Amino acid sequence: MFDEPVEADSGEAFEAFEEMLRQSVQFVINTEPDAEKFINLYTKLATDDFFEFFRYLDTEGKDELRCLARLFAIQIWNGTPLPSNNYRPQPLPLPKRNDPCFCGSGRKYKQCCARLDAGGLPLIATEMLTGLLLEQITQAELKQAYLHFSHDLLAFIAGEWAKEDEAMAKRALLLLDPIFKQPDAKLTHRDEMALDAMFEICSALDKPRKKSALIKRMMNHPVKVLQTAALHRQCTILSDQGKDDEAWACFKKAQRINPNDPALSHLEILLLMQQGKTDQMQQRGAYWIKRLGKMNRDGELDELIAMIKEMVSDTPTAMGNLIEHDTPGAARLIAWLKSACQSPPPLLNRIQVYDDASIIEPKNKRAAILERDWLKLLMYCDDPWEKPDKWLAELEAHPELAGSCNVLDDLIQMVRELDTPNPMLTFEPLLMLSMFQVKRLLPEQPKAPLEWGFIQNRPALRMLGFMIASMVQMDDQQTALEMMEWSLRLNPNDNEGMRSEVVNAYLQLGRNEDVVALCEHYPEDIDVSINFGHALALFRLGKEHAANKRLIEAIECSPRIPGALQHKRMKEPKSFHPGYITVGGEDEAWHYRECACDLWADTPGALVWLKRVAKVVK
Repeated sequence: MFDEPVEADSGEAFEAFEEMLRQSVQFVINTEPDAEKFINLYTKLATDDFFEFFRYLDTEGKDELRCLARLFAIQIWNGTPLPSNNYRPQPLPLPKRNDPCFCGSGRKYKQCCARLDAGGLPLIATEMLTGLLLEQITQAELKQAYLHFSHDLLAFIAGEWAKEDEAMAKRALLLLDPIFKQPDAKLTHRDEMALDAMFEICSALDKPRKKSALIKRMMNHPVKVLQTAALHRQCTILSDQGKDDEAWACFKKAQRINPNDPALSHLEILLLMQQGKTDQMQQRGAYWIKRLGKMNRDGELDELIAMIKEMVSDTPTAMGNLIEHDTPGAARLIAWLKSACQSPPPLLNRIQVYDDASIIEPKNKRAAILERDWLKLLMYCDDPWEKPDKWLAELEAHPELAGSCNVLDDLIQMVRELDTPNPMLTFEPLLMLSMFQVKRLLPEQPKAPLEWGFIQNRPALRMLGFMIASMVQMDDQQTALEMMEWSLRLNPNDNEGMRSEVVNAYLQLGRNEDVVALCEHYPEDIDVSINFGHALALFRLGKEHAANKRLIEAIECSPRIPGALQHKRMKEPKSFHPGYITVGGEDEAWHYRECACDLWADTPGALVWLKRVAKVVK
């Protein structure tokens, strides 16, 4: 009968269930610590039709109803905190297998309710029973509850009470106020939920002075979590009062104290909304959705993410309007890209195979003319965003240019040059359009290499690189790896350095045979990830002789790597510049350590082996 726990729904059955629990908790208070007295009383009341809840259950006869009632009684007793037991539940022990079943059926336990132990008994949350208990104890007992219960649980219960009516809101205040009558030294980060609930209760009871005093006190509290919670409240109060500058100063202070606080997301979007900064709201909303997604390990931020999404719509258009003042033409470009995404035009390019090479060419004479005219426009623009009207007009007059890889590549480079936060997020339609057209143009398995040496091929290869970088930025590692593998099939010479990323990804996934196969295509490579990654894969595969030989060659080429991997910490070299790495240099060692330290550390015996071989090389 009870394959599922008793859960809340909107029907009358749950209301009857909740009322039954409320009455039962009172009976527990009246009969404790005598469990059998409560169980017998509850069972009699249930069989006498005292509880409306049992009318909703499908039972056959008085005997089955009595057994069922005893099961409920035992669950309620087991989950209710007992005042006589320091407000802790005192569950009844389970019968032994050959003892009479506790449901009163007369059968042995093993032949009756033992089968319900794994989850068939009606599950009633202790948290729910605690709330019902706290509703019924005296005010004096309520003020002592903080000494016995989790403050998070009390905060949840008080928050629910505050939503009901004034009487329950006052009871909620009695429940939580004693927590904050303690000295500051007694309060910890675990009191954050209780603090937020107190603010809500003060608002519900119209106690602005009490709320203000609590905020002022907590803004100077030594516990950062409590300090930032108070700053958040002060921030919204200032914004409500129209004191925008003070509100933002308060926000920035909270951000400095705890920059990784997820609650900053809702606060910032709310401030922007209150101040009518809808464009910025769109921008920051998109940023926060992405950031919160990375922070959301176990789904605890699902509700917050959903809330931010509800506050944000059509981000590219909004952000285009936002940056239009500093970057005239951005909104027009976004509008053009969105239109192209809705109805992508045919490709203006094709791949032609000549002997052992593939080359991208205009599809026909018309396509060649369109791309030539576009190129002429850009040739005389040192800064395309300084006077964007001409090239924007060309795009708007010829929507078919959205089918040109040359044009899309130019737009990607132009957008990357913008001095705006996260420009690729603003121009999301450009990513979508580029991905669509590249997948239409480039084959999964080319008949001949699409070599970087042919200038005509570079725009499409750069677009593929842009898509890979975007997937990495969005933390879609699987798609990024698949695209990097695709890039290596198209352009085995790998002028964009995809092979080192692929090797590290393979090692992370334990694809050691694939690492060896890939590295053997680059036997004289000076890339540190290829050399050391190849050696590590061979070591993992137990190929000791080949691994030693490859590692010696790697160390001779890059002698700083073993030391870098052995260090617990390593500072970034001052001479290090992104995109430029000195072969055998300290910057190379730092960069490789950042990429591959965990790969070596997680391979049993690898660092010891590395240290031993490095000594031989010296």
